[in-house]
Amino acid sequence: MKTYLFFFLTVLVGQATAQSNMTPVRRNVVSYNPTPQLLWGGKNLTLVYERLITRNQSVVVTGGYFSFPALIKADIPGTVTFGARQSSGYTAGIDYRFYLTKRNRYPAPDGLYLGPYYSRIQTKFTNELTTYQNNAPLFSGRLNGQVQINNIGVQLGYQFLFFDRLSLDLVLLGPSYAAYDFRLKLDDAVGTDEARELFTDFRQRITERYGWADELFTNTEFEQSGRLNRRLFGFRYSIRVGFAF
Repeated sequence: MKTYLFFFLTVLVGQATAQSNMTPVRRNVVSYNPTPQLLWGGKNLTLVYERLITRNQSVVVTGGYFSFPALIKADIPGTVTFGARQSSGYTAGIDYRFYLTKRNRYPAPDGLYLGPYYSRIQTKFTNELTTYQNNAPLFSGRLNGQVQINNIGVQLGYQFLFFDRLSLDLVLLGPSYAAYDFRLKLDDAVGTDEARELFTDFRQRITERYGWADELFTNTEFEQSGRLNRRLFGFRYSIRVGFAF
């Protein structure tokens, strides 16, 4: 009888220890996402805050400054030269995570997670330019643009907590459905035919630099101004480093 009682108490203690080991110790993670900088340039800054709301679920909020690099870096000889450029924008998003506690060795926010996400990017830019005809300056003005990208998807990722404090968060797989809104406008002083020719050159240069943009411009015509709307499937990739507390 004493043997059975000892065995029963041992099992209870073991279960209680296992449950306590899966109780979250750190409920907050503040991190920095260098991915936009690596993809789009050094001016971008994205910060992330994660908060556990249950033992195995969390909400993640992201936000920061975002700006695309110049879509066209080099002048088009005999057609257009580019001058000063200004740009501004932001990125924002929210994730909901389910940590797979049955497969994770340590309590959340450490381990494998799965969940939906939404993100938004909006940026504007103004580019000074001069057009030419027969190698003579024809017009000096501005090209104004705006880009909006809304993404919704599902992601699978893994977050490591080193020394119970340092966070390394990797999005391993993140299929998404994205809505693109792309607008360009030349100053009204540029003639319609000339503007159409310029936009044709712009499109060629952009797609040469960003191969994925070719699908965006399919069956799209620009005159004095133009707006492009597309719905495309894509993927999310992310690396984040941070601090848990």
